[in-house]
Amino acid sequence: MADRIGQQLGDYRLIRLIGKGALAEVYLGEHAQEGTQAAVKVFHKRLEGEDAERFQEEALRVARLNHPHIARIFGYAVEEGVPFLAMDYAPNGALRSRFPRGDPQAPGAILPYVWQVADALHYAHGQHLVHRDVRPENMLLDARNEVLLSDFGIGAALQSSSYQMAQEIVGTATYMAPEQIEGQARPASDQYALAAIIYEWLCGVPPFEGSAKEVMAKHLFTEPLSLHGRVRTISPAIEAVIMGALSKDPADRFPSAQSFAAAFDEACQAVPVLLFMAPRVIEPPEPEDEELAESTQTMSAMQAAPDEPDAPAVLDVPAAPVLPIILAPPPSSAVSPSANPARWPMNPEPIVVTPKPSFSGPGAPPAGEPPPPFDKVTRGASWREVNWMPPATRDPAPLFQPLEEPRPLISRRTILIGGVAGLTVIAGALTWMQISQPRGAAPGSVGPATTNTPRVTPKPARTPTPKPASLGTTLFTYHGHSGFLRGVSWSPDGKRIASASDDHTAQVWDAFSGEQPLTYKGHSREVMAVAWSPSGKLIASGGKDQTLKVWDAITGKTLHSFDFGHWVMALAWSPDGKHLAAGSWDYTVQVWNTTTWKRVHNLNAPGWVNALAWSSDNIHLVSGDGAKVAVVWNISTGGKILTYRRHTAAVLAVAWAPVGNQIASGADLPDTTVQYWNRLNGARLWSAKMETPATSLAWSPDGKRLAAGGGSASLLNPATGAQLFTYQGDGSALAWSPDGKYIASGGQPTTVQVWQAI
Repeated sequence: MADRIGQQLGDYRLIRLIGKGALAEVYLGEHAQEGTQAAVKVFHKRLEGEDAERFQEEALRVARLNHPHIARIFGYAVEEGVPFLAMDYAPNGALRSRFPRGDPQAPGAILPYVWQVADALHYAHGQHLVHRDVRPENMLLDARNEVLLSDFGIGAALQSSSYQMAQEIVGTATYMAPEQIEGQARPASDQYALAAIIYEWLCGVPPFEGSAKEVMAKHLFTEPLSLHGRVRTISPAIEAVIMGALSKDPADRFPSAQSFAAAFDEACQAVPVLLFMAPRVIEPPEPEDEELAESTQTMSAMQAAPDEPDAPAVLDVPAAPVLPIILAPPPSSAVSPSANPARWPMNPEPIVVTPKPSFSGPGAPPAGEPPPPFDKVTRGASWREVNWMPPATRDPAPLFQPLEEPRPLISRRTILIGGVAGLTVIAGALTWMQISQPRGAAPGSVGPATTNTPRVTPKPARTPTPKPASLGTTLFTYHGHSGFLRGVSWSPDGKRIASASDDHTAQVWDAFSGEQPLTYKGHSREVMAVAWSPSGKLIASGGKDQTLKVWDAITGKTLHSFDFGHWVMALAWSPDGKHLAAGSWDYTVQVWNTTTWKRVHNLNAPGWVNALAWSSDNIHLVSGDGAKVAVVWNISTGGKILTYRRHTAAVLAVAWAPVGNQIASGADLPDTTVQYWNRLNGARLWSAKMETPATSLAWSPDGKRLAAGGGSASLLNPATGAQLFTYQGDGSALAWSPDGKYIASGGQPTTVQVWQAI
């Protein structure tokens, strides 16, 4: 590298060296006529011919940018093969020196810089220019300590097909988006890089470390370690935003860099301002078994990369209060931090619903008709007869699935902290799905409804069973249905139960007397799922008529109706009641804002969706589907957080623990296991083999027991998976009472039993 002090490039005389890197040296330059100062960046690579023209074309595009947080380019040229730029001089260096690696920062300290960088990127993207090299070294600080983002696309302009320095890859791979590694950079790639930088600022280390090859492979195939697991003061809300922007698929990230900054701002405002304390380093826990140890591998032999280093140490900081918040999808319009904008609206614009076509191809059922049976289940007389799967050629699971890195588990103590005055626990239970079952209705069964007008059918009151009773005692049996029981849901006040059946009805009845104030006949085919809203005012139901209905829990009047492309099999209200999710066999999870009843997400699942469950913070949703996986979604972004792949058959049931990051999932034949795992890293905590397929799962409100149903209903210890009690009645559909004392279960016998659960 030549010493260029005293030389003149273009109009600038080089005074002194102020910085250098793998691509270039930066000198303080002085204009020969005007005496003004500029930073002159002199690149090491010599350019000739087409490469020189390409460099100047790219420099011209950047020079046309005019934004307060983008470094201006005053001049550029290639002199005797030496390319250079003259640009704004930033006397206070780069953000790399202000926020060095290994020094975690409080969210509030970095928030102003996040906004400034996001503003610059948003503007550049509007000018059809992708930065492609967002990193702290390119975030310069001017005399007012405000960001000047530099080096838009210049590094890429210096790379021809025959030139790519290993040092350049090392310098950028740390923050490079997966699609950019594959040569498909786009605006969302810059958002990914900014999220990786914020990740590093918050916990002191970047999402991935290692050689350039190792880091790029991890960007492509591995999920980052949990931020909250590294630094306990980072709230789940902040982590959700960062992980959303770090989604592997660019379509799953925020609509723009500004909407990402707005979501990060929103999450930062939701937690109290705290003194940031120096972390104490502790070692991560050792895996408890061989399967859990297997999940700690992060590189596949197919990638031919060296083994990973040991997992980074966990930062243990005195826990701060964590308040649950809701992050609604951000708008596409820009939000300016300088104007102290209002938070992005909770009611985004509607999305046009376009039902997907029914399955097609060999072996597919006619449109709207139930699929043909292919297997007979013999274990458990009360179990269903049919379990049809679409052709194996539809969306097959890839042969190679890299394993996620291990992440420290977050204890319940971490969540229940800081004097938070109790957490609201959802009383309604998970809605059970049933794929296909010959109706076999008894004489007198209710046929297809000819009208969507609900009919109120009063029933005589029955005498409640005396209490108290012992564990497993059947207190009451409801006989109001004439078809297979598909789902049950308890009202939030604990007085009534809603049940769904193959008899085309959903019924509402008194939990202990059987008095039936309402029979809802808004569906024209089997009702597969029913869910009571947390407010107790609404009930949602879905079925094989390919519709989702929302109706008044008192009068039965249909308030909203939504059409799908196939059967609606699963429903779940968010704990705060502000969102309703529905899963269908059209491979979608659709989410509605229940204030406006506008659809806010149409999530593409790997397979047909059988089950849904919300997290207690209202931010995450887990779905179980026919592709043998459970998928964790971030509802603030609509992106996938994690895909759990430990089942060997279709996932029929999912249930999120009332507090924390633990999820239970149950599978069909031949798997028939209930598995308990951590949503942060997919690490399996235990697996319990059931006698029949696990078709329904429901947590007790206190989180101390897990009910698992199929041919019978079992109570499991969530700490170990050990079976505590078995109820011999059919448990195909399960729901806990809000007080945690009783369980409603039903299935094959067309009845619902209410039994003592303590």
